[in-house]
Amino acid sequence: NLCTSNRNLSFSLHPMSTESDRDEVRDGVPEEWATTGSCTERAKKRQRIADEAQISEELMEEWVCPISGALPVDPVTAKDGRVYERHDLTLWFEKNPGDTVKSPVTGEEMGKDVTTAYQVKNSIKHLVDRGLLRGAAADTWKAASKEMEGFSAELKQYMIKASQGDVAAMVAIGFAYREGEHGVTVNHAKSIEWMRKAALKDSVQAWASLGVAHVQGKGVKRDYIAGIMYLTHAAMLGSEHGCCALAHYLHQGTLVERDIPMARYWYLKSLKIGITKDAIRLSKDRRTAFLKEHN
Repeated sequence: NLCTSNRNLSFSLHPMSTESDRDEVRDGVPEEWATTGSCTERAKKRQRIADEAQISEELMEEWVCPISGALPVDPVTAKDGRVYERHDLTLWFEKNPGDTVKSPVTGEEMGKDVTTAYQVKNSIKHLVDRGLLRGAAADTWKAASKEMEGFSAELKQYMIKASQGDVAAMVAIGFAYREGEHGVTVNHAKSIEWMRKAALKDSVQAWASLGVAHVQGKGVKRDYIAGIMYLTHAAMLGSEHGCCALAHYLHQGTLVERDIPMARYWYLKSLKIGITKDAIRLSKDRRTAFLKEHN
């Protein structure tokens, strides 16, 4: 027996020890080593832990998203009958334009309609709460679920609409993360992620927001050239905010060479009919002051 062997080994190392020495050694042995039964209990416990870990691993393989390999926080059922994380499946759809797409699992063509898998989400929560799903994946799921619980009902609807390709919803989510609205904390990196999605679908607001973010270095590495390029693109698409931002930098001469006539051109362009009225109050105030001085 392992426990008995360990105890005898302690005494065999001290053949000349006195009875009192043996008592000290015996007293120093952990109590649970004193009987064969306690070793059996520990062996059973180790086996139980190993069995539970195996069960958790097997369950994890059954419930994770086939694309990300993570437990889905916002699970949806696709036309192939599989359950995915909504965000990951949306990215899959975006990489494969068209009315149909190959299933990430079967490789067969399927439509892009999805349905929210409420029962799956409840089942995952039950398994995580009971400790049947555990480890890093379960901890990540808990944190993400807690964050999503704080989302406003409006933001949750934006999430669903954005997954269906709604550009305005993408912009709204980007602004929510940028300003810390709708129950989310400020996260410029996530704001950039959503604005990029919208920009690639020609959202003038998204292009303007990306331009400002690159100039200010919020959510991305500061890059004045990229910032001016994005703002110019936004202005050309008809963004009031893009026009005003360009005019401001031309007026100040900080990022580009100072050019008052060009600044006036962009400020006046921002007032024209057909322009998307997305300028913030600060930009409007700057425009008013500039045109008053340079009219």
